[in-house]
Amino acid sequence: SILLLQSILYLRTRMKQSILFQKLLSFLFPEKCLSCNKTGKPICSHCVSQLTKSGKTELPYAHALFSYKNKTTQKKVKNIKSHQGPELAEIMARLMYQNFLPEISDLALFEGEKIIIVPIPASNSHMKKRFKNHSLLLAEKFVENNHKNFELCDCLTRTRSSSPQSETRTREARIKNAENLYKVREKLIPQISGKAILIIDDITTTGATIENSKIALKKVGAGEIMAIAFAH
Repeated sequence: SILLLQSILYLRTRMKQSILFQKLLSFLFPEKCLSCNKTGKPICSHCVSQLTKSGKTELPYAHALFSYKNKTTQKKVKNIKSHQGPELAEIMARLMYQNFLPEISDLALFEGEKIIIVPIPASNSHMKKRFKNHSLLLAEKFVENNHKNFELCDCLTRTRSSSPQSETRTREARIKNAENLYKVREKLIPQISGKAILIIDDITTTGATIENSKIALKKVGAGEIMAIAFAH
């Protein structure tokens, strides 16, 4: 029991040190807006208001929040991919949650159960470079907005190696590149079978990634499926 108490005290001390260290870093290197360099947040409210809303995507069940043609939007997506910034991901996920809540509410009516949040798997080359799936990071922050009605399930995995969609230039090549690319991890099938699913990605272009994710989920009995992305 003495050893356990010592361990608890040690962990508490380390946690306090970590918090103090984070505060010191914030003081020495304050967060700045990616667009206007204003100190405070990775993206300030003024710059968010200047972002261009996205039009319709190629898929009727998929929605995107902002246009990727907007330079600030590009900076945000590239930053979360390069640095896995949790603060930026939190803001992006909150914007997605607030803006898509009416559409997501339709899914909530399905079976009256929690909506299962499914992130798009990252490419092998991306994981080697950055060690973190940015769509998973967005999904984790999205669920934090409402644990009561959402449940995270990182159930999709890749069936083969493929080039990142961002490096595939034509629409036809992107569609072919994503064909039969995903499957559901067998042990997680019960968690999504018959459930309402919300696929989350940072950016969608042709919709091929989302569509092939939906196909994989439907093969194992997923229920109603909707998808949202930060940009298109």
